[in-house]
Amino acid sequence: MVFQGLGKFDGMYHIEIDSSVPPVINSPRNVPYTIMTKLKAKLNELVEEGILVPVQEATDWVNSLVVTEKKNGNLRLCMDSRNLNFAIKRHHFKIPTLKHVTSQAEKSIYNT
Repeated sequence: MVFQGLGKFDGMYHIEIDSSVPPVINSPRNVPYTIMTKLKAKLNELVEEGILVPVQEATDWVNSLVVTEKKNGNLRLCMDSRNLNFAIKRHHFKIPTLKHVTSQAEKSIYNT
């Protein structure tokens, strides 16, 4: 196994939204009655672990939850955020090329 546990960032993260994109409120998807109890337990577990935060007030954006049951009986929870993805302002980070990294390494070797 390569990964263990659940990775998460410390603190809060703010996603910047383009105000020119109109908000979308998606209607909730149907959840089979047979897995409703498992879903409520899973959501409570995610709240206790600090992964989810309950929201009681109205919000501009609402994404629907997609729930499927795995072969082992566990639930897979996915958020359908296709509409929201159009409105997210993305930060641009330049990834250095191998040529740039090697030239910087050569400079540091010869300048020491």
